[in-house]
Amino acid sequence: GDSVVVYEAVDEREEAEWAVGVVHQLLLSGYRPRDIAILYRTNAMSRQFEEAFMQAAIPYRIIGGVRFYERAETKDMLAYLRLLHNPADSLSARRIINKPPRGIGKTTVERIEQMAANEGMGFLQACRKMAESDQLRPQNRQALSSFLQLIDDLREDAQQLSLSELAKAVAEKTGYLQWLRASSKADDQMRADNVEEFVNLAADFEKREPRADLASFLEYVALMTDVDEAGDIGDAVALMTLHAAKGLEFAAVIICGLEEDLFPHERSMGSEEELEEERRLCYVGITRAKERLFLSHCRYRTIYGHTTERLPSRFLKELPREHVQIEGVGLFTPSSASRAEGRRHRRIDVVDILDAGRPSDRTTKKTESTKRTKKVTNSQAPALSLIHI
Repeated sequence: GDSVVVYEAVDEREEAEWAVGVVHQLLLSGYRPRDIAILYRTNAMSRQFEEAFMQAAIPYRIIGGVRFYERAETKDMLAYLRLLHNPADSLSARRIINKPPRGIGKTTVERIEQMAANEGMGFLQACRKMAESDQLRPQNRQALSSFLQLIDDLREDAQQLSLSELAKAVAEKTGYLQWLRASSKADDQMRADNVEEFVNLAADFEKREPRADLASFLEYVALMTDVDEAGDIGDAVALMTLHAAKGLEFAAVIICGLEEDLFPHERSMGSEEELEEERRLCYVGITRAKERLFLSHCRYRTIYGHTTERLPSRFLKELPREHVQIEGVGLFTPSSASRAEGRRHRRIDVVDILDAGRPSDRTTKKTESTKRTKKVTNSQAPALSLIHI
């Protein structure tokens, strides 16, 4: 069959654009969206692909998980930022007043809401008045006063810090990220990864919008959330973690993020047994593909707001070279950081790695005539943003 395509992207944003480009060409070749899956190691990685698919108007659905903007931790981080931007946002204040738990219980919240309703004031304003009253026990007043001081401090930070620095300050000064990391629950570790990805979202927005501020960021997220909530479409590209892909098969599979400390994951490095489990997981992902397989990794990746150079996964280097087709900067050939930097802002061109002919049979092996189909030339390549299903 076809060779395995390995693509080295400059960064995660280009990786997502490339993946969407691959999907675009597969659709032109006769595949249906439901024939295609994008797999990744951690749930937090879905955000880049979700945004790229939304912008390209290609239907997608999250398998075994929740879309990024619908996740509770994403909504919590947004609630903090919305409250900093608009102290009169009572819905956001109610959402995060006890997240993470800070000793402000349900009874206290109900009393605050009652005061706000009786005196016609906002929730946060009622918090300030309640903190000075004798309606609460001393420990509850202290907890409420500490929360109000936290919000005041973060509002000062909002006047001085960049957008990504503010997002990181919210994650850390509120104790939200530490609360999740300290948990022994696997789900909470995944939620912590999503909080860090939210910081990456703010950093990514800064790169795209030189004059980015909190107001424009919140407007952008509101737009993405509206698109995200439009609902799943039946015939859609599947996005999922490698764990969720067990037992499933697709005609074409794209596995992204094959880098050291990501896949294999950094938490597996201390144990040979866990490292072998990562290798088995990689094998599971590879064998989900019935006809076409694409693997990618990044030269640079932003982790918690910081961009660092990455090493290709050892699993890529274990592939038999004769069955691998290299694209992008180049995994197996020397390349310089300056060459990668020069490609950072150019448009992705993936037309040389996919055939344009319609497969003659989706359920049987390709015929020789299909294999000989000419590749699309650069002049025939459609813009990624024009595909509509």
